[in-house]
Amino acid sequence: MPPAGALRLRDDRGLSCGCGPVCGGGGELSSRLPSTQASHSRPGFWGPGRSSSGALHLGPRSLPRYHSVWVDGRRDDSGMLVCCPGSLTINPGTAVGSFLPCSNACMHHSPTLPLKGGRAVDPNAKPRSTCSIKECPGTPLLAEESCLEHAPESQFEEFLKTLQSGDSLTLRDTQIHAVRFNRILKALGDDEKVPQIGEASFQRSRFHGPINFWNASFNARSSFPNCTFEHGVSFRSCRFSSRANFTGATFRRHSNFARATFLDRLSLWGARFDAEVSFFEAHMQGRSKFENCTFSDAARFAGAKFEERVNFKGACFEDVTFEGARFGGGLSLIGIRAEGRFRIPGATIRGTLNVSEAQFLSSVEFGPIVCGHEIVAHHSVWDGRTRISAATPRMDLSWTRFEKSLKLDIRHAEIFLDGVMFEEPTSVTAATDPFRYNGSGSERSSVFAEDCIPESAQRVAPLLASLHSADLSNLSISGINLAECRFTKSHNLEKLRIDGDDAPFGHSPSGWRCSRSFPWISYWSNRKVIAEERHWRSSRKRGYEWSSAGQGQAPEAPSADAVAQVYRSLRRAREESKNEPRSGDFYYGEMEMRKNSTETSSADRVVIWMYWAVSGYGLRASRAFTVLLLLLLSLSSLAYYVGFADPPPGYGVIVLQYVESMLTIRGEGPVARLNTVGASIRVFLKIAGPILLGLGLLAIRNRVKR
Repeated sequence: MPPAGALRLRDDRGLSCGCGPVCGGGGELSSRLPSTQASHSRPGFWGPGRSSSGALHLGPRSLPRYHSVWVDGRRDDSGMLVCCPGSLTINPGTAVGSFLPCSNACMHHSPTLPLKGGRAVDPNAKPRSTCSIKECPGTPLLAEESCLEHAPESQFEEFLKTLQSGDSLTLRDTQIHAVRFNRILKALGDDEKVPQIGEASFQRSRFHGPINFWNASFNARSSFPNCTFEHGVSFRSCRFSSRANFTGATFRRHSNFARATFLDRLSLWGARFDAEVSFFEAHMQGRSKFENCTFSDAARFAGAKFEERVNFKGACFEDVTFEGARFGGGLSLIGIRAEGRFRIPGATIRGTLNVSEAQFLSSVEFGPIVCGHEIVAHHSVWDGRTRISAATPRMDLSWTRFEKSLKLDIRHAEIFLDGVMFEEPTSVTAATDPFRYNGSGSERSSVFAEDCIPESAQRVAPLLASLHSADLSNLSISGINLAECRFTKSHNLEKLRIDGDDAPFGHSPSGWRCSRSFPWISYWSNRKVIAEERHWRSSRKRGYEWSSAGQGQAPEAPSADAVAQVYRSLRRAREESKNEPRSGDFYYGEMEMRKNSTETSSADRVVIWMYWAVSGYGLRASRAFTVLLLLLLSLSSLAYYVGFADPPPGYGVIVLQYVESMLTIRGEGPVARLNTVGASIRVFLKIAGPILLGLGLLAIRNRVKR
């Protein structure tokens, strides 16, 4: 039935359209509108209501032919609330309507119905019956009698005789005391003395004394909105067959929902728990809402099972644990505030775990957990020591701040650490073996099943995707795949510690290559490269060999200078950790980017190119020795034909003579027999030979230096 003051509509087919509150149950729509404000309405996601122009908006409630309209009006002779005929036109298929009030004040635009609490009051509607005691809003037990608190014993006994197992129970706005209420539950018991309650309605009631609903079955909707439980209440092992509504309820003392079963939705929106609350091994088969709840004491969800999504958005916790909980859908912890310990070990989440904008003021133990979709923690603050052990396809900790130390053990995940701040030493480690959960007893110790993670997302090593704008001064990485990681614009990259002798970076193409431009033939050596260089090279005309690399890169390729800066910082980080042999590839990449940078002058580019050609930037010993040998042999051949005034000695003697000249300060031998060409070759080899020899030895040293 539509509420009092609602407008009931009929379309041209004679079918009734549904009625309901507009704008989430806010103010009413006036039945009189100036004609200057009349305009056609527009459908939209905002739902029904009135725009700034005064137009009446109609939106679908659930079916296309149902409209959510609630205006003040008057009753006609048939008892229906109507507005001016022809003033409201609706297209049932699209739910688009227009409001065109008449210019004259007809009977339908006469003064509207009176308002009470912001809603229209039907003067012909029968008021809700209340207690016979004046000023008491409680629901009477019997017709026109007293409420549960004020009813005499004889009247209460008569009420008990009317109760049978499975009856509905309505006690709104009532002061409920444990002694009488326990007798009511006993009267509703079945043959096994288990209370069977039909529809339960306790809106705004106040419960005094310990209330015990143990093993009770709520066979229809149960409503406890804005109730207050002054003393302990127990719903242990209760069964809720329909929706359970505890919106705005207050629990002053201990409350117990252990092993309770909720077959439909559970709503605890805005509830307040001033003492400990337990949902130990509770089973929620429908969606659960704990939004804006306040848990002033310990909250225990150990062993709880949530079949669908559960929402704790905006909740406040003092001390909470989800040990061994199972979440069939997602778990939303957006905007929560945890002032005490926060523990979620041994949990399995098949959907998304979202802790964005959360604040943890004390120690946090996240895991070991298995999350089937992703873990998201945008813009959250972790003030206490934190340990996270998780197996998940994706983890996004972007723009999060960790005030204390963090230990992150991760499996399979693609990790995003954009803008993260690590105030104390932090380690991110790849977990090679499946996690084990050690519960309260040794018999509960077991290996975590990861069946909720798709096989396509189960990586051998976790992949670090981005460190963009992150502060890395306290970060240590071990066993993480860095092949696709973006380092650009990160801070204190030179202080990043990469543990392990063989960090899994990406690799460049290798082997002989032919090109239409100089150098026409070249050999590419295999070396470690970062994702930024692969992305930069793939964006160039000759970068087709790199095009398959760099999945998940930034939309725009970084500049060569930016890539060179990243290589320089990574090289310094390796050198400061006394791992210079592993820093050679980073130096090679730095020089490659400097050679290709637009900021490098032509003279510097020539010097760098020669440095690359003769020794591979001092990192390719074979190249330096090969160039030295070719120079020695070719120049010795030239000297054999044109370098001697007299007949030359044998070719081998000439080679040995030039070698001796390179290795000694003052060469020995028949130098007087050399002509000008031979002497020039001798001087050139005396300069170039030691340089190439030194570059070769330097390359060997860089490979073996401790």
